[in-house]
Amino acid sequence: ELRALWREVDVEHLGELGFSQLAAGITRLEMEAWPCLEESELVSISSLLFRAAEKWHSIGGDWLKLLAHFDHEVSIVNLEGLKTVVRSSYPGLAIRHSTLSDRQLLGLWRDV
Repeated sequence: ELRALWREVDVEHLGELGFSQLAAGITRLEMEAWPCLEESELVSISSLLFRAAEKWHSIGGDWLKLLAHFDHEVSIVNLEGLKTVVRSSYPGLAIRHSTLSDRQLLGLWRDV
């Protein structure tokens, strides 16, 4: 129902929302359905990403070096940008779904 959605996204109960507030509220609701990963799984995923970044780019822990290889249109500040960096072939990390699932990516993004 639209009213139920409105009650969930209008957290300050003002009766009005800007577009960015509406989008943030819908994203928050969507993220609540994403998996909550255990700390050990998050550490494992982070390690996997770091190893792949080192393999392809020798970034020495500097993630900005990795992002510099991408067009300015790819942004790591959203889920789609993260998926692009992780899944795409060089300059991406080329990590397959069999190695890192979409469920794990969603859980990582939820924790970030």
